[in-house]
Parts: sequence; C-alpha cells; structure tokens
Amino acid sequence: MTHKQPTYTPTDEVVICPICFTGSSGKLIRSDRDVASSLVVFKDKRQEYLVCISLDDAQRVITQRIVTIGLLATTIAHPREIFAGPLIDRAASVIIAHNHPSGVATPSKEDIEMTKRLFQRVSYWAYP
Repeated sequence: MTHKQPTYTPTDEVVICPICFTGSSGKLIRSDRDVASSLVVFKDKRQEYLVCISLDDAQRVITQRIVTIGLLATTIAHPREIFAGPLIDRAASVIIAHNHPSGVATPSKEDIEMTKRLFQRVSYWAYP
C-alpha cells in the first residue's frame, strides 16, 4: 500500500474547525458530513472544545476524545496531548477538530497556524 506524505496549503478547507465520549465507535467516516454528525454535540457549546477522533485503517472510529476545553474564542493544546490517544489506539488516521462558539466557521489565523504545526509534527510518522 502506498501512503502519501501529508500536505497542507492555506487554501485547504477547515470545516470542523482526554475525555472519551461515546456514540460513534465503529462508525464509518466517508465524508466531512460524517465527521460533522459525530461532533454535533459540540455545536452549541459556549467554550471551544478541541476533539481528536482515532480511525482504523478502514476509516472506522476507534475512539473520540475531548483533548481540551478552552475559553470563548481560544483553546490551548500541545501536539503531545493531541496525539497521545491516537498513538495508544494505534490509529491509522486521525481527525482533529474544534468548534467555534461564535458560530463563524471561517478559520482564524491561529487555526491555520496550528494546522500547519500539526502537519509538521505528523510528518515524522508518515510513511515514505
């Protein structure tokens, strides 16, 4: 199986912009809509929640975790905390998402910078 090196460009869409929560274990993730439906519980939260979803090699949910709960418009997380769970799960892929309590889904400058940093960190684990 050939694996592609992860890439990120600032024009990539960020749609969805460790406490485990249940309800989606084994769910097949085929699209951004599947991801959104898994995270609907965070839609009306008044604080930012940073969430990590571990997937197996068939794109089924292994575990969903709340990594951090932030403030009204910010949350802080280190890659170590974000990737600790998926490494334990031996996840084949990971979805990292957070809500925007303001309801504005446009990624902020900080969202874009954090995404770039996370891509840099995971490039160590990418297959050649």
